[in-house]
Amino acid sequence: ITAKGMKTNITGLSGNGFVYSAKESCKKHKGSIIVVPDTKSAERFKEDLSYFTSKDILVISEELGRGFIYEREDREGLYEKIKGASRLLNDEDIILIVPIIEALKKYPNPSDFKYMTEEIKVGEEYSPEKLRRKLQKIGYLNTPVTESFGEYSIRGDILDIFISGYDYPVRIEFFGDDIDSI
Repeated sequence: ITAKGMKTNITGLSGNGFVYSAKESCKKHKGSIIVVPDTKSAERFKEDLSYFTSKDILVISEELGRGFIYEREDREGLYEKIKGASRLLNDEDIILIVPIIEALKKYPNPSDFKYMTEEIKVGEEYSPEKLRRKLQKIGYLNTPVTESFGEYSIRGDILDIFISGYDYPVRIEFFGDDIDSI
């Protein structure tokens, strides 16, 4: 179990003893990562842990992802990873349960996520072309219709983008280089 650079190793326990010990350790920190042998163990652990805590619990499944390499057929796995990493970086009260095979993969430095973040506000000046280039650079796919995570579409002065942390795409309307509405 890791939280904010602190590590706790729990060994020699199984079943609810392990779950209870993990819960007590996670109680001390807002964001925690628990590494388990495989996805099946992660799902079972999540189910058991949910009886002991009201914290959000997210499982990163080894079948879902291939690291942070963007592949169209694997958007959901990537979405779950980015959502979990984002919530940890934002110091949210969350527990991530990760199979060892996923924990051993190389992931981007947290500062890379900050580079991928762009804060825009209604009334600000921001070139739609600059935003489009940034979206392409960080792996978003330009599609005719934005239907799932990692996609964006542009029609005239309207840009729709499906970003992590949202259940639906976000629409940005421009008037020239001014953000008219979000």
